[in-house]
Amino acid sequence: MEEYEQEQFIGFFTYFIKNQPLATEGALNDFDSKLKDFTYLIALNGTGSGTGTKKIEVTDPVIKKWAKDLRKIKNFYQNNSVGDLDNLERNDESIQKVINYISFHTYFENGTLSYVEQDLDRLKRVFQPFENQIEEEFGFDINFLTDFYKFSELVTARKNKDLMAFAETDDFAKFLLNTNKTFQERIEELPEDIYEQMNKFKNCTYTAFKFVPNDYYTAFPKHQVKKNVGAIDLHSEAR
Repeated sequence: MEEYEQEQFIGFFTYFIKNQPLATEGALNDFDSKLKDFTYLIALNGTGSGTGTKKIEVTDPVIKKWAKDLRKIKNFYQNNSVGDLDNLERNDESIQKVINYISFHTYFENGTLSYVEQDLDRLKRVFQPFENQIEEEFGFDINFLTDFYKFSELVTARKNKDLMAFAETDDFAKFLLNTNKTFQERIEELPEDIYEQMNKFKNCTYTAFKFVPNDYYTAFPKHQVKKNVGAIDLHSEAR
């Protein structure tokens, strides 16, 4: 999985977490859970070396293989047990087995949905005890983090609206409905600006999930933004 370029790979699956795949996108629909499974793949790629250059596409046959392999892993853990914990031998292999088993069930069998309110609550619960150290090290507190998160949601919504503006035009509606002509003929009839917007979306469907410091300067002090955005590349809005 490390052979895939990290930003494009993460952005690809982030887009399909946000926008559920259509029935025609068979490879992606081989997965049981778009949120859990895609997030898992993102984590695997994100913890790699980050030096890959290959681009992933909906038609990539390896996607179907990942779905098949992941289902095998799930079946293995669901059909096997670590046994009686009290009677397990206390050695590194047994401990590792227990950790793998519990980690799997904690992640894949946790059926709770992910909402902004839950994410914010989790953020506070995890980092509140370390607020003094965070403020000393980075120059902002937990309230700043939650406000930053909320504003990121607004930035994502705005960017997505701008990115998809072409889909709301009459020209694009005609392009979709005019089935009497070939696809190429319809493409050639599109106004240049609509065609360019379509290509922009096609070339980077995850544009709305990419951030730069300038996105936040109207709402937050520059010195805090630079420290916070420095650690952010993609914002995954999973609902």
